[in-house]
Amino acid sequence: MLVKNKTLLFWIVLLSCIYFVLRITSALTIHFFSDEADYIYFAFQAMTQKGMAFISLSEGVKPMHAWLMIPFLSFFHNNLLFGARFLSILTGFFTMIGLYLLSNELFKKTKIGLLSMAVFILFPYAQIYNSLAVIEGTVGMFMVFSLYLLIKLVKKPNALNALSFGMATGLGILTKRQAFFNLYLAALGLFFLQTPKKNVHKKLIRVFGFFVFSLIIVFLMQQILKISPYFERIAWFEGGDIFTKRAWIVLPLALKIAVFSKNLIYVSGFTLSYLTIPYLALLIYAVSFYKKFYREMIILLAFFVFPLLAIITFGRFVSERWMYPAFLFLIPIIALALKTLADDISKLIKDKLKLKMNFIWLVYLLFLIYPAIFIGMIIFAPLNSALTHTEKIQYFSCNLEVFKKDIPYFKKISKQSKIVIGTQNDLGFKNIMQINFAYDKNILINGYFPKAFELPSELITLSHSMPAFYAVFSEKPVTTTAKNVTLKPIAQIYSQNADCSTYRLYKIEAN
Repeated sequence: MLVKNKTLLFWIVLLSCIYFVLRITSALTIHFFSDEADYIYFAFQAMTQKGMAFISLSEGVKPMHAWLMIPFLSFFHNNLLFGARFLSILTGFFTMIGLYLLSNELFKKTKIGLLSMAVFILFPYAQIYNSLAVIEGTVGMFMVFSLYLLIKLVKKPNALNALSFGMATGLGILTKRQAFFNLYLAALGLFFLQTPKKNVHKKLIRVFGFFVFSLIIVFLMQQILKISPYFERIAWFEGGDIFTKRAWIVLPLALKIAVFSKNLIYVSGFTLSYLTIPYLALLIYAVSFYKKFYREMIILLAFFVFPLLAIITFGRFVSERWMYPAFLFLIPIIALALKTLADDISKLIKDKLKLKMNFIWLVYLLFLIYPAIFIGMIIFAPLNSALTHTEKIQYFSCNLEVFKKDIPYFKKISKQSKIVIGTQNDLGFKNIMQINFAYDKNILINGYFPKAFELPSELITLSHSMPAFYAVFSEKPVTTTAKNVTLKPIAQIYSQNADCSTYRLYKIEAN
């Protein structure tokens, strides 16, 4: 069908090219984010060390994202960061294809599918998280395909659709717990049950039977995690981000209300920022034809609202990127509203087809131009864009790779003997260092949680047997009370931003 319809093929290829240009540009300009370093480190260890396939579970992180990253790290071995980000660019691309398929399946209009692709490309939220090597882009892709395949399964229950839905959902859950919502909300798929009333019970039994088959697949896929001795760490890690059921139940009511209110204000703020006024206006306009598409609207809004409500209610804190998968399900509604509004306006013009088409394109342009400008600002002037303050700091202001200019110096010394570089073990700085020296076995990277601004005692001991360095982000100089040890400052880079600390590099000289 796609090859026969040359116009459709043209638009898909054009939109795909625009997508890759925009996302690759951001992937080359955003600073190294601390969490990216952790995920790349897990993938690199799994790739290069025997028995380390489940290393991410030691930090409570599910392994699928790291496993998918491995071939890209191998191919882009000279630039591990871009290799990891290229996986996110590809998962974003397949998310876009998934939204096209989902929109077509829900609304039966090719143009809405193409508009969903366009809205996704010009979605500032996606521009950031398709360009970073973080988990959310991958789990978002699996969740979109899982919903699409759930609807296919309900409409046509057979082994292939059940297997596909089970695999997509299982892969999503192996990536991040958020994909469980595709099972929690699966009953909403019954809205799309297509059968005469007299045969409805037979169809329900058939759907239920194949859904159970899908659940078995998901269950079996999750059992692979139990191979690792770190399996229990998943609950530990997720308990650090959200209140467990037990912890939330015993929480005083006043504190529950305070947590909910604080998270709601935070989520509302970046929701308005990322949706942008044009997309928000289209969502409000979509309410006007809710009755016509009530089934489609309910299931899409449920996949948006319930994950959001869960994190607002149970989140110990909220990170912008956690909510990215939920926002994907608003895109088909925005696309539907954009097409409907353009068509409604064009009906005001009678008997002039060319003029009608011009008005339709004008409406598309009016609603897409601001998101396009937003993305342009992210690429060319991010600090002046409408990104949240937190994201400006994390992705553009504070550069955790300022030590790169010192790499030739370290490599020169490491050619003669092993050296050790001590770093902070927070901010992801240790893993960022390790990734930059991934293939140099003569450079050891040790992470520490130092007390105040003191030199770690282990580094002092190591300095007697090999060249030792200490790299930190600190507003105050590092000191030591150890005898026969001198701290020699080698580099000091002051931050131009009040939210970022000064980079300091010291050589530890044992007398």
